[in-house]
Amino acid sequence: MRVASFAIASLILGGIVGFAVGRRNAAPQGAQPQTRSEEPARPSDSPASHVSPPKSVPDRVAELSREKIGGVTPDLARELRSNPAMLRWALEELRRTAGTEAGELLAIVLGEVRDPAVEEAALELARAGHLLGFELLDRLNIENPRTRRAILDFVRTETRPEILGAAIYAIHRGVPSPAESGEVIGVLRPAAVHSDPEVRRRAVVALGEWGDVESAVGGLRDSSVDVRAGAAFVLGRTKAVFPAVLEALAARISDDREDWAVREQAWRSLATFPLDERMHDIWRRFRELHEMAGEGGKP
Repeated sequence: MRVASFAIASLILGGIVGFAVGRRNAAPQGAQPQTRSEEPARPSDSPASHVSPPKSVPDRVAELSREKIGGVTPDLARELRSNPAMLRWALEELRRTAGTEAGELLAIVLGEVRDPAVEEAALELARAGHLLGFELLDRLNIENPRTRRAILDFVRTETRPEILGAAIYAIHRGVPSPAESGEVIGVLRPAAVHSDPEVRRRAVVALGEWGDVESAVGGLRDSSVDVRAGAAFVLGRTKAVFPAVLEALAARISDDREDWAVREQAWRSLATFPLDERMHDIWRRFRELHEMAGEGGKP
């Protein structure tokens, strides 16, 4: 009996061992026991771990250049709009670099960030006499009566032509009241007779945009070609269908002694108005000259 019992126990034990071996051998074909040298790669060994991290805003600002500014401005401006801490840093950097090329490039980016903090920083620079402040206000194009009044104060007192011209362009129109329009026109009119032709040109264009058609028409008689061309340009934007406007433009178009650039701009502006037969004939005759000369050329 003991022999039989031992035999039975041996059979049972052998079956268990065989079952275990069978399970081990039933592993998927080709699978091998894992050794230390064949462990999966750790994250630090992965190729993805060697990709450079995104550059910070200060790094990207430091790399700005005139060649690349157009391509990076939208993304950088978007990040500054969404990150108040980085916007504060950028404004401090603007104050630190005002008057340098780095400051000019940063101002181009900040010109796309229409935030009250940016406007205030621009005004601060303008008050300190920095051209950059007025140029940034121009780019921001924010309609703010308080800012407009501050800029008008600069126009009243500024004597440096470059700063005065930048201040004129920084005045944005929006939807002013008649009293506000009258105030702006009254401040700008003296600049339209300034000794510097670029200041006069900017003033005449601004006056036309503020509805002072009389000053814009007067600009067509200025001694400077650039001022006359600016006046011809802005009259086309006024859409003021007054006989005096049409006659003044027609006179510039018909004057063979007038500079070609002025005649061409007056011709383009005249085309924005409804024309009677006589005015249309003046427009048509110059078109024939223009076609003979070729685009941008002279007869």
